[in-house]
Amino acid sequence: MGSTFTSLHYHVIFSTKDRRPLIGDWSSDLHAYLGGTVRGMDDTARAIGGVDDHVHLLMSLRPTHRLADVIRDMKKQATI
Repeated sequence: MGSTFTSLHYHVIFSTKDRRPLIGDWSSDLHAYLGGTVRGMDDTARAIGGVDDHVHLLMSLRPTHRLADVIRDMKKQATI
């Protein structure tokens, strides 16, 4: 019997509407929120960063999670 190992890493970029520089001073709160959301789905946020008009998120997903579902759930959480 062999063993299997899966390592799924995704680089996701979220932009503000019309790339307007809206993030500014609250970027650390946004990054913490995104990290918490990813952890809440039992996945791992590897790195979060960005500038005033977009955010980069490097995350690892469990093999049973689909990227489209994770992004949908993240966006759903942001509107609550």
